[in-house]
Amino acid sequence: MVKYIIIALAVLLGACALWFFVFRSTDEAKIKKQFQILAESASKAGEETAATLYLKSASLSALFDDHCSLDVAHSFVSGSYTPEEVSSKMVQAHKLFETATMKIYNLTVRMDGENKASAIFTLRFTGKSKNGASFDETREIEASLIRKEGKWLFCAFKIAQVIER
Repeated sequence: MVKYIIIALAVLLGACALWFFVFRSTDEAKIKKQFQILAESASKAGEETAATLYLKSASLSALFDDHCSLDVAHSFVSGSYTPEEVSSKMVQAHKLFETATMKIYNLTVRMDGENKASAIFTLRFTGKSKNGASFDETREIEASLIRKEGKWLFCAFKIAQVIER
């Protein structure tokens, strides 16, 4: 009987160790998940119902800190935005496009402390506007994130470089 208890404890200990080292989310994994949600929320596959747009808007606003700065050289969109303003801008933008796809490539995350992180990535934004014009934009972006109440939130974006073809 003692032999079975020892075996059961060993199996349980092994399962706990496996979960801890394999399935536990690291900060980097949590940050990468935030970028995935950002890209999904900003994309539009076609006609969207009001409910779908509301859900995307809500999930998008949950990704941002109280004030998120956007630095786009020589652009009127540069400034500081609240999560509600970011969400509102996304809804306005979705009304302008038939389709829009945001894809993030080459995402590199750097931990800048226990509650701060930065990331650099390539953003590709493609799609078709309501008036039929196609677009395909690629930019190198720097992002800053801050951890509040255990959740990683975007607090700044800056276009690092325009990539020319």
